[in-house]
Amino acid sequence: MILAALCLLAAALVSSWQNRPATSRQWPGSAAGRFTAGLILVGYGITSLLTAWRTSDGVQHTALLMQQLSLYAALPMLVSSHLAERLGYNWNRQIWGRIFLGWCVVFELTRRSNVLEWVLIATLIIGLVTLLLPWILSALRQTDLTDGGKRSWQRAYFPVIAWLLLCSGQATQSTTDPVVQMAGLTLALIALHNAQPLSYQMAKRGSDNKATPS
Repeated sequence: MILAALCLLAAALVSSWQNRPATSRQWPGSAAGRFTAGLILVGYGITSLLTAWRTSDGVQHTALLMQQLSLYAALPMLVSSHLAERLGYNWNRQIWGRIFLGWCVVFELTRRSNVLEWVLIATLIIGLVTLLLPWILSALRQTDLTDGGKRSWQRAYFPVIAWLLLCSGQATQSTTDPVVQMAGLTLALIALHNAQPLSYQMAKRGSDNKATPS
């Protein structure tokens, strides 16, 4: 339990640092969205560590809330940011703020309806499609979008393999086990961390194509 919480906390801190506010005025909206999601995951890691030392009702309730927000709001937010970038959209922070609020509304509505697991299933499927988008779009446009150089393994292939392992783990293990959930979130953060350079590249390419007159 403690080891899983420490791994999640470390991965969330790296994700938050990677997407922290820039020193200049340039802070992409997608990075701001990932920064917000990262902070939620940091909170989940911290509260999970607290439950290992204190078992009060307040700590347990806070840990459960952070767990659900991480799985059903933060993770979908991370996937959404990569999906938008890989489709060539560079939305501003205001739009991503609305998207995050929308995911929070979805979380609350599905929580009340006892169908939260469907949010996670949809997130895993959309995440896999998102990571496969370079190959899908390459086939449709007959051009290589996978950054096919020395870093292709790290940026394109490894995230897909890690995500497939995540999907396999969620399908075969108990999704109510906090250790399994923290391990899954850690794996998702690692996959998306390595996929981020390619997402940025595809977003930039999409912006350049829109800016080029036809």
